[in-house]
Amino acid sequence: MYGKKINFIDLNLNSVIDEQVRKNRKILKPIVLSIIMCGKQNIPLQGDPNGSFYYKNENNNLGNLQAILKLISTCAENDLVYGQIVTVSKNATYRSKTTQNELINICNDIVVSKLTSDVKKAKFFSILADKASDVSNVEQMSLVLRFVDNNCEICELFLGFIPCDSGLNQTLTFLKK
Repeated sequence: MYGKKINFIDLNLNSVIDEQVRKNRKILKPIVLSIIMCGKQNIPLQGDPNGSFYYKNENNNLGNLQAILKLISTCAENDLVYGQIVTVSKNATYRSKTTQNELINICNDIVVSKLTSDVKKAKFFSILADKASDVSNVEQMSLVLRFVDNNCEICELFLGFIPCDSGLNQTLTFLKK
């Protein structure tokens, strides 16, 4: 009889935890989708560095992400999303710069994993490197990955800029590692 009560308590705790997980996912979905949309459109997330502490003050520039989330929340049919984005305290909104950076890093890991998988499946690939100086005379090397996908189409992906502080040969050697 004692064992059955513990089992019943465990089931109740599990159902409460499962419900909290569902609620958190529902709250995080518009935030993650907004971050992905901002990334695809090259829209910076950050607004006034001090503005994030004053969500309710209309005079502060909260940033593009906060403005998008506020718009979503006012249009949302779901009271949970509206309540989470607009009415709760700052420390419970999932919108801090730390959370944003963590979500961006998670999205980055997923994209890198997908691209790595695509390149590994490709029969042919190459890395294009071009060294140039920017406006402030800092030498940088741009890296582009080119590969043939499963549909026999050529894909080019910009990987980023790498500073060439110590010369092109040393930079290329570093990349090889």
